[in-house]
Amino acid sequence: MLRRLLLVPVLLGLCATPAQAHNPEVRFLAEHVVPKGLVVGGTTVGGISGLDYDRRSRKWILISDDRAAARFYEGKLSREGIEFTDVHSLVGPNGPYPPGTVDPEDIRVDKWTGDLLWSQEGERTSTTLIDPSVQFSRPDGSFERGLPTPDDLEMKPGRQPGGHGLGPRRHVVAGLGRQLQRDPGHPVHRACGALIPLTT
Repeated sequence: MLRRLLLVPVLLGLCATPAQAHNPEVRFLAEHVVPKGLVVGGTTVGGISGLDYDRRSRKWILISDDRAAARFYEGKLSREGIEFTDVHSLVGPNGPYPPGTVDPEDIRVDKWTGDLLWSQEGERTSTTLIDPSVQFSRPDGSFERGLPTPDDLEMKPGRQPGGHGLGPRRHVVAGLGRQLQRDPGHPVHRACGALIPLTT
C-alpha cells in the first residue's frame, strides 16, 4: 500500500556505463502521509499505485490496486497537502468487476477527452489465469473499450508477465514490472538491472 506521496520529478533512464552515466538533479518537494483508515465515499483509501493530473478538471486521478473493489479517487494535491474529493468504481464491459478479478496498476488521463487509460497486471495462480490488460474508461469509471492483449503477454501456465505501467500519453507504452518467467536468457544484472519488455 502506498501511503506516502512524494512530489518529485519522475526521471526515467536506461542503465549506462560509468563513463556515460548522467547525474540528473532531483529535488525533494514535499511528503504527505495519508491517514490510516481514511474513508472516502464509503471506501477506505489505500493501495494507491498510480496517479495522473487532469488539466480539464484541475484534479489528480489516483488509482487503487485493491483487488476487492476496482476504483479510482479524485483529489487535490499540492506541497501543502492532499485532499481526496471523490471516488469512482471502475466498470468492465459486462458490469462491475467481481472481487478479485482485476488488479488495477496505473492510470493516465487523456488531456483531449478526459477519458481514463488504465492498466491491470493480471493474475496467475494454480486455479486462476487473468490476462494483463489496458482499458479505456470514461471520467465516471464506466467502460469505454479495451485494447487487445498480445499473445506473448497472455497468462498461460509457466508464464507470468509483471505489472503494467503506462508511459507517455501520445502513444500507449506498457512496461512490464518484471521479466517473463519463460525468458531466462536475460538475467538480472546487479549494476544495470534487467531488460524490461515494452508493448506499444
